[in-house]
Amino acid sequence: MITEICVSAEELNQTLEYVSLISGAGNNKSKGKEKDAKQLSGVLKITATSPRKNKKYMLCFECLGLSEQLLYRMEGKSYNSAESAVTQVECWRLAALAKTFSGDITLRFEERCLGVICGTSTYKIATISIELPRLEAPDGKNALTLSVDFLQSAVKHCSPAVPKDDVREWLKCIQLQLHADGSACCYATDTHRLARYTANNTGSKADVTLMMTPASLQHIIDMCDQNEITIIPTERYVYANTPRFDWFCYAISGNFPDCEGVFKRHKPLMSITVDRRKLLNAINRASIISDTNSDNRIKLASDTQALYVESGSVAGNGLDSIPVEAFDGSDDKAYAVSALSFSKIISACASENISITTHGLLQPLMICAPGSMNGYLLAGMR
Repeated sequence: MITEICVSAEELNQTLEYVSLISGAGNNKSKGKEKDAKQLSGVLKITATSPRKNKKYMLCFECLGLSEQLLYRMEGKSYNSAESAVTQVECWRLAALAKTFSGDITLRFEERCLGVICGTSTYKIATISIELPRLEAPDGKNALTLSVDFLQSAVKHCSPAVPKDDVREWLKCIQLQLHADGSACCYATDTHRLARYTANNTGSKADVTLMMTPASLQHIIDMCDQNEITIIPTERYVYANTPRFDWFCYAISGNFPDCEGVFKRHKPLMSITVDRRKLLNAINRASIISDTNSDNRIKLASDTQALYVESGSVAGNGLDSIPVEAFDGSDDKAYAVSALSFSKIISACASENISITTHGLLQPLMICAPGSMNGYLLAGMR
């Protein structure tokens, strides 16, 4: 018997957007096992069941990426059946087709195709015989219930220090040091930028350290429609679930540096506070004149009245002066930094003012909101 299930186009598109984020990962040049994973990454498995046989359906959308797997649930209803149905199709094709529809869509589960019907439009997508591995939930004894707001804040703050391309997988992660009292310290580094984010209301009730990429964390944050999410770390992977979805990614291992030790090692010489927006505008102007071959190198210097941003190259030179809001200590040295890295950090800060602390020539600058433990270390340049 053919099963027809009616779903909301809006909800279907939202579901397919989430699964596409996972299944869309891949590299056309992958070889061996990676090539097999690439072939599986485009497959979408849809399982429809009516638990109470009352024609109200739960549809489970399963997909696999190179490092993540997802099962996402949505509701539907049928007018002709209460039987279970399952099919597998190309994820991108169904997602692209669904985007063109609005209102209600009927999914028609046939033996060799999935019918997609909306208004006067009828399409059939051929099924695929490749089987996806089964996603099984691990033992919940190590389960952590974490605040979604905490995870989002950690990702937003630490991402500017995460390198996009690096052969060391652990370096592309955010390290989350969770504590049983609900506090946490999160770190990220690309070896010349170091981010620290602290929080007190994470929801954690155990001492656990996790390493996850910003992309993986953002995936589960975006999919979560509640204030909390359950995460179960194991030796092989990290599992997360809510009533709406089950997800896992492979665990990443590596020797993360002692980031807190790096922060504690530097002794402040001078601290100044300036308006964040004025500083960001000055950096952006300076980067236009600075030398692109030297990572847009600029110089910073200050006195009790102003912070000076100087740039120079064969293209010209420039000097900006930003009034100082607060000043403490003494340091008459000029510090060279990358305008691109500096701008990225300043842009990530949400405060109205920015505090910059020096620690000596060729030592990193500390950048944070005034009085905050959450901040960045930015390595200097010669």
